[in-house]
Amino acid sequence: MAEPLLQASGIVKRFGGFKALDGVDLSVAPGEIVGLIGPNGSGKTTFINVVSGLLPADGGTVLLAGEGVTTLPAHRRAARGINRTFQVPKPFASLTVRQNLEVAAYGPDGPADLDAVLDSVELGGATAWRVAGELTSVQQKMLDLARALATRPRLLLVDELACGFNPTELERVAARLRALAEGGMG
Repeated sequence: MAEPLLQASGIVKRFGGFKALDGVDLSVAPGEIVGLIGPNGSGKTTFINVVSGLLPADGGTVLLAGEGVTTLPAHRRAARGINRTFQVPKPFASLTVRQNLEVAAYGPDGPADLDAVLDSVELGGATAWRVAGELTSVQQKMLDLARALATRPRLLLVDELACGFNPTELERVAARLRALAEGGMG
């Protein structure tokens, strides 16, 4: 069996006396799509924040393709291939859609093909030159996805991306995520 792309073991996260995560284990194979399901407040976003490095774990380990990343900050995890979307996107409102991608993709390996990324989330063409603050909420969520994809992640963590989408928009984004998984992204 192939080595897991993500192996989270015994993840603990406390906020004061409250244990938001208590020994959470999750393994994700390359190309696998995994959904976290639970009521509000059950720790789904907290888990994503810990795996992505936005919050430090209070216990447990996070491995990416066998490499320990538990103590690395978010930008180092992103450089190794972990990226994520947010429940509430916060683009640089005064920059264009394309400029938002250029900022996100800045790094030692260079960006992905930004035009292809924009086209894949239906933000290409003239929309790429619109100011991000003028986008609809659905377009801002797609920009958030595009910003994550522009870094060429191996592991993409998606936090309530489709909230507020109509059925047609939902099917399009689901098809895009399936295509990414079929290409080996976890």
